[in-house]
Amino acid sequence: MAKRPPSDEEIGLFGATVAVEGVTTDAGAGTGDSFTDAALAGAGDNSFVSMLAVLYPGDPRQVDSMDITAFNTVTGEVTLAQAYKGVAAAIPAGVPYKIVTFRFGGYAEPSATGATTGAAYIDALDIDARLYNEFTIKIKNTDAANSLDYRVLLRPEHGVADEMIQPEDITLAPAEYDFVNIDHKWGQVIVQVRDTVPASNADFSVYTICNKQ
Repeated sequence: MAKRPPSDEEIGLFGATVAVEGVTTDAGAGTGDSFTDAALAGAGDNSFVSMLAVLYPGDPRQVDSMDITAFNTVTGEVTLAQAYKGVAAAIPAGVPYKIVTFRFGGYAEPSATGATTGAAYIDALDIDARLYNEFTIKIKNTDAANSLDYRVLLRPEHGVADEMIQPEDITLAPAEYDFVNIDHKWGQVIVQVRDTVPASNADFSVYTICNKQ
């Protein structure tokens, strides 16, 4: 499964959770991993941290989204977990953006953080999919040095041993992430992770946006 920006449908879902939106007013101080909107100044220390920034540079193919790791309440600079689209240059003024929270009524957000433990897969998140309609899972390697592998187990019935396993193992390098859309009615969905290189453990986070039935 190739890593990609969120689809139009996902961006529409993000739009329902908007904490703030605007247009950058100045170039970010970082090399592609920050942006600045003076209108955000004064929002308060650590505002927006752990939320998601969605940037719209004008070309739909370049829409990207990243976790927010820091916020400067004096300047309105938002620091991102990784460089935007891997470009080692400042994000300029004039770029539209949204900051979203994943927290809103009518939806649930099962999530988990942890670390891989070895060459064998471990459960990162076990979702009782009977409670939800279609949903999106975001899996991120939050480690600074080590890669990890992930896979998704899909069970037609909750708790029944029969499983359908995602056809291939997916490897995420440090700071990489992937989206998995679950658009079929399953009973149970399990995200599993393991070391890409045995004994080289990697930190991870898993977030889901689930539309309750």
